[in-house]
Amino acid sequence: MGVPHVPVFPKLVAEGDHDVRSRYEAVRAVLERTEPDLLVVVANDHLNAFFLDRLPTFSIGIGELMSGPMDDVPGLETGPLPTDTGAARALAESLVRDDYDLVLCQEIDVDHSVIVPLHFLNHMGVPVVVVNINAYVSPLPSAQRCHELGRSLGKAVEALAGDRRVAVVASGSFSQEVGGPRVDAGRAWSVPRPDWAGRIAELLTRGDIESLLAESTPVMLRDAGTVAGEVLSWITMIGAAGPAGANLSPHLDHRSGEAFAFGTWEER
Repeated sequence: MGVPHVPVFPKLVAEGDHDVRSRYEAVRAVLERTEPDLLVVVANDHLNAFFLDRLPTFSIGIGELMSGPMDDVPGLETGPLPTDTGAARALAESLVRDDYDLVLCQEIDVDHSVIVPLHFLNHMGVPVVVVNINAYVSPLPSAQRCHELGRSLGKAVEALAGDRRVAVVASGSFSQEVGGPRVDAGRAWSVPRPDWAGRIAELLTRGDIESLLAESTPVMLRDAGTVAGEVLSWITMIGAAGPAGANLSPHLDHRSGEAFAFGTWEER
């Protein structure tokens, strides 16, 4: 599944925004129906846990200590997250064997890219493993590389010991300008390419992942906004479905002009 992580959403819902609440609840209903015992969240740190002096392309939290949000999310206080170090280490070992040079984080604080989705989706307190992808600072990993990472992640999930039910959650938007010259006056963010956001939703709904990978070029992502690289989380999540993805039925809740979508993939 995939959701946005707009930091003001928890506050808006607390103040009575039933539309945002209902869209997250639709995704949570699917999640709770699957009864997962592990959540793998594919997210993008906003230069909070990492900065320009040490900026990994890919990282994974493998330690017992994880907390958040470490940035300002109105209405939410910082607290610890439930973890599963055994699963996290097993996933990391498998990904490294597949030639992904991850930064392994023994301790990590996470920002709103992780906490906002969990706030709405993880009412069950399911243990969490966080995979971060650099989505903001050039050079970004390619869409193809992220899709391949997702394939390896799916294979690693399948190899986990025991009879595990694992949900992979993508966090991010498709076309968004934050802190750049195209932010609309009087707002904190804007949607430079709503047509591109709609195109992503269309391709995901059709299951045309080849076109999505081909069209998600560095030039396109730069044109779609300063944080448009967040689509790489969704591309990774889709890759994790692997060949089984052909047997999944997508449902995308995207509305014209929006930067994001709420999506689920269920067995047909």
